Amino acid sequence: MKKSIVLFLVILLIPFMVESSVNGYKTYGQLISSFKTISASPYAKLKVLGKTDSGKRIYVLVVGNEKAPAVFVGANISGYDLAASESALLLSKFVLDKVKSSDKAYKDKCFYIVPVLNPDLYSVPFKKPLEKRVKNYTPKDDDGDGLIDEDPPEDLNGDGYITIMRVKAVDGKYIEDKGFPYVLKKADPVKEERGVYKYYIEGIDNDGDGKYNEDSKGGVIINNNFPPLFKYYRKSSGLFPVSEKTTKAIADFILGHKNIELAYIIDRTNNMLKLPEMGRTAKLGDMKVKVPDSFGKFLGIDTKKQYTLSELVKILKEAGIGRGMKITEQMVASFLGIAPPVSIDPKDYSYYKELSKKYKDLAKKDKINIKRKAKGEEDGSLIKWLYFNTGTPVIGVDVWSLPEPKEEKKSGKGLTLDKLKKMSKEEFLKLKDSELKEFMKKFNASPSFNVKMLKKMIESGRITPAKMASFIEKYKSKAGSKGDSKNKALKNYIEKELKGKGVIKWQKFNHPQLGEVEIGGIIPFVDEIPPFDTAVKNTKLVNDFFDLLVKKTPDVKLEGLSVKKEKSGAYRVKFFIVNEGYIPFYLAIGRRNKYSMPILVKLELPKDSLLIEGKKLVRISDLGGLGSSKEVSYLIWPGKNKKIKIRITHKRISDIERIINLGGVK
Repeated sequence: MKKSIVLFLVILLIPFMVESSVNGYKTYGQLISSFKTISASPYAKLKVLGKTDSGKRIYVLVVGNEKAPAVFVGANISGYDLAASESALLLSKFVLDKVKSSDKAYKDKCFYIVPVLNPDLYSVPFKKPLEKRVKNYTPKDDDGDGLIDEDPPEDLNGDGYITIMRVKAVDGKYIEDKGFPYVLKKADPVKEERGVYKYYIEGIDNDGDGKYNEDSKGGVIINNNFPPLFKYYRKSSGLFPVSEKTTKAIADFILGHKNIELAYIIDRTNNMLKLPEMGRTAKLGDMKVKVPDSFGKFLGIDTKKQYTLSELVKILKEAGIGRGMKITEQMVASFLGIAPPVSIDPKDYSYYKELSKKYKDLAKKDKINIKRKAKGEEDGSLIKWLYFNTGTPVIGVDVWSLPEPKEEKKSGKGLTLDKLKKMSKEEFLKLKDSELKEFMKKFNASPSFNVKMLKKMIESGRITPAKMASFIEKYKSKAGSKGDSKNKALKNYIEKELKGKGVIKWQKFNHPQLGEVEIGGIIPFVDEIPPFDTAVKNTKLVNDFFDLLVKKTPDVKLEGLSVKKEKSGAYRVKFFIVNEGYIPFYLAIGRRNKYSMPILVKLELPKDSLLIEGKKLVRISDLGGLGSSKEVSYLIWPGKNKKIKIRITHKRISDIERIINLGGVK
């Protein structure tokens, strides 16, 4: 009996590598049960958004009036990001409280909150053996041998984890990371590092093809299966965009709800800490295109002839078009509608940049560490699809990522960069060899570069101490690879935050095919799933920033209404359609890709009235942020019934209706 209790506790601890007192993450069933409890409120209801590839239901909590402008919250598209789903639960309670209290910003809004966009992978961190799995379970031939899912990883040493196997080899490319032996890094010959090991995911070569665990069950990353910048050459992206039922269910829901004016994605991506890319261009090559007649006549070129994009760029520059703006092939292609944009629009970037500052200010206020290894937007991701294909403002936030190691306080002892900057040649040459060795070690100088060489360079005048300091300062951030940087952050986190937990020491194992190997390394998800209390603490920033964004959503109003009777007896009616919200009604990208739907301004007149000037239906498609406005004007000859009606409609705004009695105007 005692043994079974101990085994049960071990299974519970496997996913989190921390003490059981902070192991509060819910199973999928428990999580959905919590959402069902919330949906008992008259202000909320739980619906099924769609089904995944394995047939699991994707749930969406609807809070507020579904006919009102909406904010979409999508959490955990990775599937295994338990912290994101927990954060979505806490955010749901926060939103419900705001709606219940008739908070002004939440009163006339709808909120669609999806706690797990990718339920197929939610249970992965709870399973034994624990495997770091990021792909769904769609059967797939990963290695192209005609067999499907035939070579998955195995827990060879029976410790409950799928880690890695390292084996010594003459042609090995990897070495142990100094000071952190649980990870391997690629050897750098320039630094006189000689490769020692090859490594494999733990398991055997089931299909006898000389590869190990290369064809595990399934194989598509849902967050790489969306259309924009879809990578056809990457097997894990899927056969084609939206090839997966999960992806299609998400896309169908969003496209079917035109009232969504803002998307808030809680997952591994944080585009407030790592802003979207600027200046990226599509590979257009020497693509030849025909120019539309109107465009060609304006430029004075032959529209029957085909031009390369580079030729068109040259023509535009020579014509002086652009007012100093840099004209690129991508820009011309986007204008002609022959290539999709791949970089954030500069006008939209300004908003993202400003919101990023506000996010960081809130993080400081909430005492949440933002000096961490935040992940940027991925190609083929939900975030990129929402932005590029639907023109929706989309903010991606994470709950947690590996903190950057705190820089050790500079000591006054020994040689420092500050001291080096102020040194004369003579002072440098008087330094002890031991002091210079320590200094060189601190900045990862190559072993072939010794103290004697350094002193000769200074003595000969080839370089001054100040220039040396400047050079080191400029390139010290590039001293290690990205892998080295992550290993350093991981080491710091495991040693200081997890008190040494989260790793498996290397253990010798007699492999049936490789011979003697060592199995060990980092326990899966240590760098992805934080302790439960950390997730709860960090959700304060997720909620506070969400609250800030809701208060900055587009707010379209009819303002400045004036009615004046003219000498002729006709009435001049004027007003403005104004966006009082900070965020533009549609982003610039939405207007560029023609996704944006115009605001409709409809004038309804009695049968015996006459519209002399103006249009009964006005379409407003370009309405920017805060204070952006469009004037609408009518000249009306009234009949006996002098009441007119103005209706302003759009899926993203609450309908506006005004009835004006012209007879009451003198």
